[in-house]
Amino acid sequence: MSVHQLRKNGEYKQAWEHAIRQVEEQPGNYKYVEELAWVYRDFLKREAEKGNLKNFLKVCNKISELTLHKGNKILNEQFAWSFYRMLKYQLKNVNNNHNDVQIIVKNYNIVVHTDVPSLPQSIIIKLLLKVKDHIPYFWNILPWTNKNLLREADRKEEEVNGKKIMPLNERVFYAYIKTLIVDAEKNNNLASEKLNGLIDMTFEEKLIKQFTFADYHLAKACIVLNRKKQAIMFAETFVKNNINKSWAWKLLAEAVDNNDKKLMFLSKAVTLEHNETYLIGVRKMMTNTLLQKEYQMAAAENVDIEIKTRNKNNWHIPERISKNKKSTWYQNPTDKNELKKIINDYSSKAVTMLFPKATQTYAIVMGGNTKIKFLLGETGQTFKIKLKTEVKTGNWFIITHINQKLLSCCKTVPPEKYPENVRKFKGKLNTNGNFGFVDDIYVSKYLLKINKLQQGKMYKGIAIFTTNKKTDKKGWKAIKINNG
Repeated sequence: MSVHQLRKNGEYKQAWEHAIRQVEEQPGNYKYVEELAWVYRDFLKREAEKGNLKNFLKVCNKISELTLHKGNKILNEQFAWSFYRMLKYQLKNVNNNHNDVQIIVKNYNIVVHTDVPSLPQSIIIKLLLKVKDHIPYFWNILPWTNKNLLREADRKEEEVNGKKIMPLNERVFYAYIKTLIVDAEKNNNLASEKLNGLIDMTFEEKLIKQFTFADYHLAKACIVLNRKKQAIMFAETFVKNNINKSWAWKLLAEAVDNNDKKLMFLSKAVTLEHNETYLIGVRKMMTNTLLQKEYQMAAAENVDIEIKTRNKNNWHIPERISKNKKSTWYQNPTDKNELKKIINDYSSKAVTMLFPKATQTYAIVMGGNTKIKFLLGETGQTFKIKLKTEVKTGNWFIITHINQKLLSCCKTVPPEKYPENVRKFKGKLNTNGNFGFVDDIYVSKYLLKINKLQQGKMYKGIAIFTTNKKTDKKGWKAIKINNG
């Protein structure tokens, strides 16, 4: 009976004995070597299903002694599926025993042809991505830089439970570089060497430049390796593509040494994030920078904000804050600068510095739907912006733009003095069929209806000076109206 038939009948021991005899009798016959490999695949699968790691590794050792061709894609994938089952069993039932996982992955690299992309190999990588800390040693064995590691499908967006997630190759890159950064911070020379090589490679690798957060992690890597100029270059690129993200500006603050620039970027970060929980790291850096600039009163205010945030969240007060409270500058601040004023002054300089040709202007929301809003700038420019959260007509933003190309927008309080094309009003409503007027201010049918406005009653609101699209005449139009 043939080896294949014995395997098919479930007579694995007999199949193994038969296959061994064939190889011993004709060691140069690759067909017999391959039949023996298929028997070992059956053993591998059985031990994986039982979760018997000791026996599983014994089979791996036997397979490693064979000289197998890469061309047998089916056999290679079957080996990979067995490793997937064993890894999944270990991670589920042995409480993430990283030592055992390390042994399995090392044997995977020996048994399976990793430079032949396959579905089970991609699934194994996804499985390992879920492991805490991404198992640092995994990235020494199957690094992202091996371009043959992944399939073409792994370079495209995926859809999981109706939601799109970034391609696997991008996720692997982030896991790889983050692991190297953590190890490099611990003065691991090998990690630093790999990290330097990865940074150098990115200048030629077009694919990496397309990754959403590549510049962020590359800046972090350059900071760790003290590659200052490149750290600033990557950080500036990331900020320019994510100008409304507080943590992007914090990254740039980490990259620079100059205290004026550092305070600019930290101040900008504070203006973009109103949830103090997310600003703890920024506040810590800002205290040190304010003291370097001898803004003692502002530094004391900043410490108080951090203490308040920590108490609100029942967080531990670190030793550095306790020392701050005992210091002379905290107990007797000498300068008269206020934190809010400093933040406003320096944050405006941050955008100007990164975008020398940029213009900042107040703009008021004059209409739109749930997500798309139209804004009117103080000198008559109009802007269209897409927002994640609902904002009401009449709200104000600070707009940064170059020739009306929008760079950033940040919700703000109304200016102390309204620009000439925006004004408040108050008066009696006179209706005329489908529209109305409060003095010289036009009130649309839409506002009449949704606010249930009545003839002769007193109302107040906000109006803008604009052009009527139907008549092409300029005049005042109400965008917000309430009871007077």
